[in-house]
Amino acid sequence: MEHIERLLDVIQKEGINLKVSAIHSMTGSFSLIINSNNAPTIYLPSEATNVTNDYAHSLSHELGHWLYIKKMSLAGRKLHLLRRQKWKNGEYRYFLFIWWDEIMAWVIGYKVCKHLGLSTDGFEETAWKAFRTYLKRPIQLNIQVINDMELKKLERECIKCFFDGIEEEMMFCPYCGNQTLKNRMNTNLTLK
Repeated sequence: MEHIERLLDVIQKEGINLKVSAIHSMTGSFSLIINSNNAPTIYLPSEATNVTNDYAHSLSHELGHWLYIKKMSLAGRKLHLLRRQKWKNGEYRYFLFIWWDEIMAWVIGYKVCKHLGLSTDGFEETAWKAFRTYLKRPIQLNIQVINDMELKKLERECIKCFFDGIEEEMMFCPYCGNQTLKNRMNTNLTLK
């Protein structure tokens, strides 16, 4: 991709290290890690040779995270990183902060691409594909809490666990075999 060197130069000038990671190579993902000394590193799935638009967009997104974080006060950074760590540990009540952080990083990444003359073709698709993975996590938590804490209630009133889109693709409850709300609505049956 043309002008990728410009993006790599900006990353280097920001003092960000680039490292290829075997784990990131398997998942195809990118991530920004900031250690206790505030030294940022972007972990890549592969070297920046013959890169695609998706690669450049994801890399600019990670740079966007850093540009957003470095504007924060030291206390703000610590709080931000604490929320991120709690999110990674499964405490999804911070999802609004995380979503905002992701959106800001994509917006900044887009502006970086435009400023450097990088192609933004497909940028929105790359951003949405990555962002929607964050949308699933609070729902997964809700399902886990329901499964662990209210299993007996689910067995009696399983239809409630499918309300508001949770497990909306399922036609029958995995616990009792009853039709889900979606299936009942599709077949014009009424709830008891």
